[in-house]
Amino acid sequence: HVTVFQLAASFRGYLLVMAQAVSTIFVKEMYDANVSSDSNKQVNEVFQKTSKYIITIVFFAIGGFVACGRDFVVSWIGVEKENVFYLALIILIVWSVPLGFLPANDARRAKNKHMISSYVLLGTALLNIVISIFFVKIFPNEDAVWACIMGTTISVVLGRWIVLPITDYKYVNLDIKRFY
Repeated sequence: HVTVFQLAASFRGYLLVMAQAVSTIFVKEMYDANVSSDSNKQVNEVFQKTSKYIITIVFFAIGGFVACGRDFVVSWIGVEKENVFYLALIILIVWSVPLGFLPANDARRAKNKHMISSYVLLGTALLNIVISIFFVKIFPNEDAVWACIMGTTISVVLGRWIVLPITDYKYVNLDIKRFY
């Protein structure tokens, strides 16, 4: 079951690399925007622009995975592990918003307000562990991988879709409403 989960989660890693590549292109622009006279407006403009590029790439990649991913997974690891495709699809969809939110990391660093996000992410990771263990005890052994998917989904949605954007709105002054 661990192998199945890891295979499914590896696709998120590929998306993460693509998103980070785009985000890295705009790091200097983010830092320059932070020192400008109207820094909040400038930082928000860079954040929104970079996020749009990342979201576009992520959704095209997910669309490609929906179109060809099942066949790829079956040819890669065999028809007996076909559920890796469905698990990966859930993980990719759940992580699409946090990947689009990646430029917020640079905004936090530019404003030297990245410590609070560390606490949110630590809480998210701990919540993932607790929820996953809870569901593993409820689900039958052969469905334990779904318990971990549920733990990941719930914790990512709560931590990275809701709590982290709220903290960035309050402490970093990012225009989160415009992002969503």
